[in-house]
Amino acid sequence: MANTFELLEVLGSGAHSTVCVGRERGAAGAQPVALKVLKRSCMSDAGIVRRFRDEAKILRRLNHPGIIAIHELLDYDGRLVQKMEYVEGCTLETLLMSGGPLPVGASLEVVRQVAIALVAAYNTVFDGKPMEILHRDLKPANVMIGVDGKVRVLDFGIAKGAFGDREAQSLHNVWGTVGYDAPERRNLRIDTQAGDVYALGVTIFVLLTHRPLLLSLKSEERHDEDLHKQLSRLEEAAGAGRVGGLLREMIAFDRDKRPKMPALIERLETLLGPMGGDLKTVAAERVAPAVQKRSKIEPSKHVEYGAVKFIEERTPSAPMTERTETEAAAEVRKFMSKPGWTGKTGELERILDTAPKFNPAPFMAVVQRARVSTWQFWVKEASGDEVEAALLILAQHRNAATDIAAEKLTDHPDERVSNAAKFLLGWR
Repeated sequence: MANTFELLEVLGSGAHSTVCVGRERGAAGAQPVALKVLKRSCMSDAGIVRRFRDEAKILRRLNHPGIIAIHELLDYDGRLVQKMEYVEGCTLETLLMSGGPLPVGASLEVVRQVAIALVAAYNTVFDGKPMEILHRDLKPANVMIGVDGKVRVLDFGIAKGAFGDREAQSLHNVWGTVGYDAPERRNLRIDTQAGDVYALGVTIFVLLTHRPLLLSLKSEERHDEDLHKQLSRLEEAAGAGRVGGLLREMIAFDRDKRPKMPALIERLETLLGPMGGDLKTVAAERVAPAVQKRSKIEPSKHVEYGAVKFIEERTPSAPMTERTETEAAAEVRKFMSKPGWTGKTGELERILDTAPKFNPAPFMAVVQRARVSTWQFWVKEASGDEVEAALLILAQHRNAATDIAAEKLTDHPDERVSNAAKFLLGWR
């Protein structure tokens, strides 16, 4: 079981989480780790909790130097904390705020390294097939440069992929950040790598100008007119004029006109050829001073300290080790055989987290016992609570079999069951 942590820094807070740096007490040679703490106000939002868990699953399975690594997901009685690799550095947003635009070569090199990491994430094989990870929230706040000049992609909180055990399967309804979302994401809710290419194009513009890129997303003609006008600002950035052609393609309204991610990497390398992209100089001149300034603030003096101090006072539950699909299904059945399991879905989700793939069988078995004929005297009918809980879990892993089972229960006399069946089918 993990020990309590000594807080070293509180880095900042977003809409759903607070990030701090800590060192495990009592562990020989313990190194600093980043701790991403789910906000208490988000604990009751099932969608946010599922996305937080999915982010941990994604980062555990990706092994790339350009993507922040996660060690484990800690559970403090339902308060989730991601224990992550600590990188001494700061985000591009911090660099912009503290020192203005980045040099052209550095801007292109950062985005080139991000693109390489995204291609690796998309092609990472898990359970026999590519995970097809899309980040969907690329922006300066989600890219970090270390004091060593190395680049890391952060925050896969709304990432989407093809891995079978993701919990938040309705993620197509989640938008990224205004100004960085591609038109098709806002208008049609379509997700492809072209959306990430669009966001990277906007990121380059912001890094070079430290200004937002304000474009109409309703009309292709208006969008392209706005883009043409605002790209003229690149003339103000020394040597950036020749980047405009690539940005026009990356930020095109029509996703089919944008370069594919591998082709984008080649284009960036070509542009970088004559100018280079020296990130070590940027790290020495801008990243290191920003880190030193931040580290002088005592954790207890930070405005967000009250939200994270519990990790100094309490120990988390023991992290659960990975199981095979069969082992996890057996553990789920054992858990569900105990009275009152429907009130402990947090513990159930922790078991599901340990499996490489979601197995619907234990939950389908409960649903099939929602109605039991009188002649089936040897079968125990499932309670309304049990069937409702099983349907809600299956709703996150919907397929043809779950739809058939749910359709049979839309007229169930127990309103909890009928409502859960309709929810699974998307009727409400």
